[in-house]
Amino acid sequence: MSVSDRRKLFRDPLIQKVIEVILRQENRELTPSYEASKGFYYDKIDEIFGDVYKSELALKQMSDSGILDKKFFDTGVVCPNCRSSQISLLYRCPKCNSAMIESKSLCEHVKCGAIDVIDRFKKEDEYECFQCKASLMEGSSDLKNIGSWFICSSCNFRFDEPLTIQRCMSCKNEFLPKDAKLKSLFLYVMNEAVKSEYERELALLLLLKPEIDKLKSKAEMMSVIQGKSGTSYEFDVATWSKGAKKPTVVDVVMNNEPIGTGPITSMFAKIYDVEPSRQILVAIPDLQEDSVKLAKLYKIEILTAKTMEEAVSKLIAILKD
Repeated sequence: MSVSDRRKLFRDPLIQKVIEVILRQENRELTPSYEASKGFYYDKIDEIFGDVYKSELALKQMSDSGILDKKFFDTGVVCPNCRSSQISLLYRCPKCNSAMIESKSLCEHVKCGAIDVIDRFKKEDEYECFQCKASLMEGSSDLKNIGSWFICSSCNFRFDEPLTIQRCMSCKNEFLPKDAKLKSLFLYVMNEAVKSEYERELALLLLLKPEIDKLKSKAEMMSVIQGKSGTSYEFDVATWSKGAKKPTVVDVVMNNEPIGTGPITSMFAKIYDVEPSRQILVAIPDLQEDSVKLAKLYKIEILTAKTMEEAVSKLIAILKD
């Protein structure tokens, strides 16, 4: 995405909320959560958009534009049938597929080597080795816990590991791990360079809006105007003098160094279709020499300023005239 695309995202109130949420997080990171009833989701972002898919789309737009840096976090399982991440695990007998299985502690009588589940060593309220008939004490070193295994109540089969079945909570589809689909999960981090750009952008809007509201002529911030072709274009400011049919349009561009020809070309593409009465590009801090020449060719007025405050003061003076 271009800088202008990123600026449009900056001015979206919902995107602003996402950015503020991330800036409040530890390490400025946004990580996914999981709940059986929801699957994988970004809880604070879902609260903003009210929908998992809208949240994912917004995060994709923000990472594509460079606002957020996307980093690998983990791999999740999704249903091969409906792609839901609401997955539960089921354990089954690998012989008869019954769900009637139990996990039993496996013990060894150290002196004679007898091995079986703990229940085999029980005799009423006492413990006795089923092989050598020696009396045993629960918890003594003679009766050693050596792990566990599973027993199927349906077919009495004993096994080390159960058959693992995954069930989709959405469509009830059951599938083996080898048939599962995997989904990469990402954490998102605020791009520090773009964070400074965002803060400058908001600062300018906060300075400009109250002054625009004082103008006697009709004025709009982030105005959308339809061109001859039927295509709509956004300008940072548009003003209409009393009785005027065509507006004065303004775009603002900020950078840390003199600005290239990109914003000039972008503005010309818009004004060629819209045909405003006047077009002004505010450049902070300045334009490159080639940009100045191109602006004159396209009849775009240039207003340069070293600071945002200076830019607002000069622009308001022009718009009042």
